[in-house]
Amino acid sequence: MMMGIQLIKNWNNSMAKKETDLKGITASPGIVEGKVLIIKNPAKPVEPKRGCIIVTTFTTPVIALALTEAAGIICEKGGLTCHAAIIAREFNIPCIVGVKNTLKRLKNNQTIILDANKGKIYEA
Repeated sequence: MMMGIQLIKNWNNSMAKKETDLKGITASPGIVEGKVLIIKNPAKPVEPKRGCIIVTTFTTPVIALALTEAAGIICEKGGLTCHAAIIAREFNIPCIVGVKNTLKRLKNNQTIILDANKGKIYEA
């Protein structure tokens, strides 16, 4: 069993091997692993899926319930004061905004690691 500094070094090294070029602005910090749920139309209600990482262009109040059940949120558009950022901070959900091409690059049910502390996305 590894502990302490060695465990952190191994975790960081394994993360570096799976890093993608998908990066954005940290809207709410945290690190989470989960399955992607792509929302192409944020104006249409979505059934909440606990523990998913929601990936969308932007968020609206229509999908707010789904956002509160998510483990993480990734938006292609937005900044520190956008709807997704406010919801994420209120519910302590890791969130990155301003991430270009996520809808093209990520797939539904794909397992990813969202490191909102660094504003990066990793393949799991």
